[in-house]
Amino acid sequence: MMTTPFSPRSAVAILGLTLLAACSESDDLGTAVAMKFSPRIAGEDFRCQGEYTGMGTGPTQSYRATDFRWYLSQFALVDDSGNRTRLDLVPDEQGLVYQDADNAVALLGEVAGCDVPEDSRLQKLELQGNAPAGDYAQLCFTLGVPFALNHTDVTADTTPSPLNLPAMNWFWRGGRKFLKIDGVAELQADGSGTAYNFHLGSTGCSNAGGTDGAQGEGRAAAPEQACSQPNTPEYCLDFSVIQAGRSITVDPARLVVETDMSTNTQGTPPGCMGFINDPECSKVMPRHGLDYPLNGNIIPRMAPVLFALEPAQ
Repeated sequence: MMTTPFSPRSAVAILGLTLLAACSESDDLGTAVAMKFSPRIAGEDFRCQGEYTGMGTGPTQSYRATDFRWYLSQFALVDDSGNRTRLDLVPDEQGLVYQDADNAVALLGEVAGCDVPEDSRLQKLELQGNAPAGDYAQLCFTLGVPFALNHTDVTADTTPSPLNLPAMNWFWRGGRKFLKIDGVAELQADGSGTAYNFHLGSTGCSNAGGTDGAQGEGRAAAPEQACSQPNTPEYCLDFSVIQAGRSITVDPARLVVETDMSTNTQGTPPGCMGFINDPECSKVMPRHGLDYPLNGNIIPRMAPVLFALEPAQ
């Protein structure tokens, strides 16, 4: 069957999502896994331009969401002894899954963005995978794109989908935005507010041309070695719960439980975009499960909280 890869340079047709059976089955031929993701804002289902309360510690704790998508990679099943087994993803017809002998990447969420006509929007909220039969305790995945794939040219014809999406290009050093949640916080009666974006990508990337802050050709050149802050947190979730059909919620409200989203330090990007020495990231990045450099100090990581299993009903 001929398939058409996802491309931001062509119209994206709305596709109905068929819910997978809430199960994961294992037999002598292997283990089949179905993962369901639920993007939320402060516990409520995400919708483009939706307005929510319960975000941050500001006076109104309100937020209007205008974008919500992310890359996941390096899926594995882990047994009680810590042995890891690669989970191979099942390709999809939209070209939102890419894998080779060493890596697997998927783009999820509102993959075409909220700034397209409503009838062109496309959500990707489910993944399927296969692994050898085994007694597994955890499903693990990484928020981000592996270094080997992250710094390729987003516009090149040889760059596979879904890594060819300009909206997810983290142009510093040519990498990707692993997470893109955009919006406006502390909404006023006229709809205005404070821009607050959640972006995550690799920083501290350098080569002979310069570092992240270099200008001109050096700024765009791909790094020659791994970035000092790869910013690729790993999540490991109870596999038996995923087998039972519970979804994986994705909620940025868990990142800003101690953050006043009504303020932003002058000269810094709106919200938290993962760059070092940004005060607005000091309480967000540790909740990504990442150590965060701020003014010569390291704020220690916490358990990552963006992804969590849906509570039992």
